[in-house]
Amino acid sequence: MTDYDKAEQVKVLIQDLLTKAGFQARVEYEDSLLKGLVFNINSRESRSLIGRQGMTLHSLEILVHALSARLFKGEVFRFSLDVDDYKRKR
Repeated sequence: MTDYDKAEQVKVLIQDLLTKAGFQARVEYEDSLLKGLVFNINSRESRSLIGRQGMTLHSLEILVHALSARLFKGEVFRFSLDVDDYKRKR
């Protein structure tokens, strides 16, 4: 399985998770040399997804990493999450 296929699967996983949690959001990803693969969540409810000092975003990232590890049967696939470029702006 190529990294592009894995990225698409993780994108769908994030989208499904957010939909089930009641958020309307759009998920995009970009691969950069400096930061690696970054999934950026764009939503009108970004404050709820980021949380106080980014704690909700951090928890969401841990959850998505755990779900993707299960999806890829423990195979390492490195990425990070961001909401409306919160991490990039900090």
